[in-house]
Amino acid sequence: MRILMTGGGTAGHINPAIAIANTFKQKDDSSEILFVGTENGLEKNLVPRAGYDIKFIHAKGFRRKLSLENIAVLLRFIQGYLEASRIIKEFKPDVAIGTGGYVTGAVLYSAHRHGVPVVIHESNAFAGVTNRFVSGFTKLAFVNFENTVSAFRKAEKTIVSGNPLKKELLRANREDARRKLNLGPKDVFIVAVGGSRGSETMNRCIADMLLTYPVKDHFKMIFATGETNFEKANEIIKQKPELADSVTVVPYIYEMETYYAAADIVICRAGAMTCSEVCALGKASIMIPSPYVTENHQEKNARELEKSGANIVITEKELTPQVLYEKISFLIKEPQRITQMADNAKRLGKTDAGDVIYKSVYQYIFHKKVL
Repeated sequence: MRILMTGGGTAGHINPAIAIANTFKQKDDSSEILFVGTENGLEKNLVPRAGYDIKFIHAKGFRRKLSLENIAVLLRFIQGYLEASRIIKEFKPDVAIGTGGYVTGAVLYSAHRHGVPVVIHESNAFAGVTNRFVSGFTKLAFVNFENTVSAFRKAEKTIVSGNPLKKELLRANREDARRKLNLGPKDVFIVAVGGSRGSETMNRCIADMLLTYPVKDHFKMIFATGETNFEKANEIIKQKPELADSVTVVPYIYEMETYYAAADIVICRAGAMTCSEVCALGKASIMIPSPYVTENHQEKNARELEKSGANIVITEKELTPQVLYEKISFLIKEPQRITQMADNAKRLGKTDAGDVIYKSVYQYIFHKKVL
């Protein structure tokens, strides 16, 4: 089978696409897979690192309010559509699968116009603009949340699959990961990450907390800042040289499965993929939902976990270095709470989304039975 994958911008769109591609390749090693993205998104680096070919088109997201800029965006969409058409004519895919991000609009619309069956996956509780646009000609739509099904009434069929996760993440082992990172059995290890592009607000708060409060001998941390904010955050951390033994600052964590597996506590945003990963691995988390997203969907995601006792939620309005340090200290002083939150998260985890998508595509679109 020849599969055209598209999804771009952030890791929240790209990682599900890679996970789906991996499943198809593992189930049928004769599958030929090509990604289409933009050179401005993280897919430029993440897709080749995963071992897949990628071609680039031009694309830009629409403003949600009336704006003259949308005229330029429309022209860019037409350009991207023509570029995608050339790729599709050359690659001749049997199916086109999109996981969100504005690049998917031109690619999937072009695929549809060329008679290629279109499949989409929506990871968030609130469906993105592009996925809602393409749902009108979608054969299959996969969603993470039950309440997202209603957004895809125009799709021929919608299935609640959960979010597809990389097999490396699902296979990650805590003991092996901690050995790899040279963590002792009594070390409390924290992964702090503000999303694939980072969060300036979270970075400043975490950096100020590390400067203000005692860290050494309390916990160890890897602090992922995002490429844009790395230098600024790193310079702040350097003001306290003794942090070097306890805190590692990086722009991006590529082997996230290792660090997640080793973690006792995850400090993070509440994007759908992050929530799925934390739950699949059974990790206690302190979630700081981004308020700068459509329909405030990150807080909705975080509150769902909170209802099940799987996390602690701090809104950006509540976020201060003191509040964050107090929450971390509370968990460290009562390790049974970490264990309880981790168990609750694990019960919410879905780990078979890739298999569900693979089987559904073969059975519904190509009418083939698979084991």
